[in-house]
Amino acid sequence: MKNKLPPPTVKRLSLYLRAFEGLDHRGVTHISSKGLSEILEIPDTQIRKGLSFIGKTGRRGKGYPVRDLIQRIREILGLKSYIPIILVGVGNLGTALLASKLMKQRGFRIVGAFDVDVSKIGKKFCDVRIQDDSKIPEFVKEYGIKLAILTTPGEAAQHTAEILVSAGISGILNFTPENLSVPPYVKVHNVDFTIEMEFLNYLVNSEDLE
Repeated sequence: MKNKLPPPTVKRLSLYLRAFEGLDHRGVTHISSKGLSEILEIPDTQIRKGLSFIGKTGRRGKGYPVRDLIQRIREILGLKSYIPIILVGVGNLGTALLASKLMKQRGFRIVGAFDVDVSKIGKKFCDVRIQDDSKIPEFVKEYGIKLAILTTPGEAAQHTAEILVSAGISGILNFTPENLSVPPYVKVHNVDFTIEMEFLNYLVNSEDLE
């Protein structure tokens, strides 16, 4: 796709994809924007606009073809059957991500795990051998890795990010509390569970105040 989609639209496409895959699993072949709106609790006008961005419009009286949209959205999101990624920082969160079945189901495979803790290096977890982080550049080059998950302690995050960038990593999913400084061509997506919990806490408490 030549024209980049707005980031909010890209995020919603992932939601649509999960919904369409669930519908396909249940044998549903078509669904209206209203039906999808009820499932996702997103306004149907927003759904129609988002799907029009990717060149798909529903047929009056029939709706959107579920399997066609699964294929189209996967194509736009660049989802292949196998997307190799590496993980740096094999602590509690890192090991949980290594064990994640959902990631594997979505096609994301952690093929390399790295840490600085000598007590972990050389051990295997979920069939992935933990290596010293000095091996990152060689590994990334050998396997053509573009994506990395960063779950190191905060104080090690920036230095590790610099190693990843110099190794050729193009995208970093950052679970650390640090705001990483990277070149413009490297994309960073920050994930902070505390922000999500603060938002959820606000929603719960704001209802109590009404």
